[in-house]
Formats: sequence, structure tokens, C-alpha cells
Amino acid sequence: MSFIFGNLSVLIARWSKAGVDKNLDARIIISNALVLIWGLRMSVHVFLRTELGKEDRRFEKLRAKLMEAGGPALYYCVAFCGIFMFNGCVITAINGSALYISMRSGVPSGDSLKVTDYLGIVVWLVGFSILVVADHQLRIFKQQRALQGVDGPRLCKTGLWAYSRHPNFFGEAVVWWGIYLMAVSVEGGWITIWSPILIGLLLRFVSGVPTVEDLYQGDPEFEKWKESTNTFILLPKKEKK
Repeated sequence: MSFIFGNLSVLIARWSKAGVDKNLDARIIISNALVLIWGLRMSVHVFLRTELGKEDRRFEKLRAKLMEAGGPALYYCVAFCGIFMFNGCVITAINGSALYISMRSGVPSGDSLKVTDYLGIVVWLVGFSILVVADHQLRIFKQQRALQGVDGPRLCKTGLWAYSRHPNFFGEAVVWWGIYLMAVSVEGGWITIWSPILIGLLLRFVSGVPTVEDLYQGDPEFEKWKESTNTFILLPKKEKK
């Protein structure tokens, strides 16, 4: 929701100075609508995924490590500075392309949609579809596993998950490349290239893939899955050596 409120605050600032008519074009409406749809879906997904009264296993494991290493002082210091404050900066950077559109689109005169706008919308739709389908397939798998108890596979390896161990993260990264392409349509918007690159690097090497795979290290089923399935990008299965 921070993404949504950040963009809205920029628009309100523009509207308060020059009015809505001169500071609202199709690009601004579409890009903010896409971010709104993404944000609302993410909020609902996290709410449905997290059981009432329970926290994310990744944060639970991180807290245990910090408490063991330095006690409550280290845990609260890292939680405030390294998670809450740092996340605020990261969110602003990731949202850079959308914020740029909200700040600069239509300046000094209204712009019509360009080829890069339409391409960005298509890329966003592809990424969002991958994200939603992957999360849905994982949710169905977990529900079926809960009914079966301990029997059957522990990891979802069907559907999109047969071509990537983290198709949801990949779809998330593609979404922000779509927003970036729309920003390219605005003069100087290309400079926000850091936005999609940052979210891709974070998901692949920092807060996404590593934190999830750390939960399954040493698991025979997971190790076998790694041998045949790509980590991030959707690709055909690897040939067995």
C-alpha cells in the first residue's frame, strides 16, 4: 500500500498547484491503476497466506537467528533500522518509475500514449498473469497437501513451478519492467532504470529466492528439484547430467 499512497501524494501535490485538468493524462491514470491493482492483490494475497496470529516463517527464522546472536537489543535494532526504515527507502526506489510518471507525465504539455506505453502495459499484464497464476497454483497445492497430511510431495512442482522454482518472484520482477517502459515514454524517464533492476536483484539474490530456499536446504526433494528446474526465469527443464 506504500506504493499506492506514495503515487497519490505526488498527484495531490501537482493538483493542488495547477489543478487536475492540466495534471492528469492517460499515462498517469493507467500507470497508477496498474500499481493500485498490483498493491491490492498483494495485500489480499498476504492476508490470505498468513494464518491468524502467525508470522511469516522467513521472519520467524530471522528473529530466532538475531535473538541467538545478540539478544533483544540486536533484534530490535535490525528490525527498526534494517527492516522498517530500510524498506521505506527500498520501496521508494522500486516505485521510482511510477513516481516519475506521476511527477513528469504531461509536463509541460499533455502527452498521448506512445509505443513504449502500450508495450509496457503488455509486459505488465504478462508479469501480473505469471504472478497471479503461480501464487494460485501454490495455494491450491498447499490446500491439497493439508488434506493429505504428510503424504505426497512437500514442494509444488507442477504448472509454472515446473519451469521455475520461483515463478511468482519472476512475475513480480516483470511487472515493474512494464511500469518502467511506461516511464520511458516520459522525457527523461529512462533514468529510472534502477527501479526494475533493483526489484529483480532483491527478489533473486536478497529477500526473495535466498530466504525461501534457505528453509529447504538439505531437503532431498528440494535438492533433486534444483537439479532439473531453473531458479528464477521460466525456462524448460534442465537436462539431467
